[in-house]
Amino acid sequence: MLYPTLVRSGVSVQYNATRSENASFEIYDMSGRMIQRTTISLTAGQNNIRLNTLDGIPTGQFVSTLRTSDGIASARFSKL
Repeated sequence: MLYPTLVRSGVSVQYNATRSENASFEIYDMSGRMIQRTTISLTAGQNNIRLNTLDGIPTGQFVSTLRTSDGIASARFSKL
């Protein structure tokens, strides 16, 4: 889960991981071009991670993906 969906400079990611691992959090514009990638460390169980790395991203609508060994979770958000 990604929240809030209307953001200015950061988002929070909530994810329940089956194992401890490094995951890739990626942001894509609506044309499918990746505009940012961040590696995050997950621990087994519930993870609540705040990412304050959106200052360099222009306003608009985006799709985020969290890539783990279990698969891909995606969510849409808008940057104000």
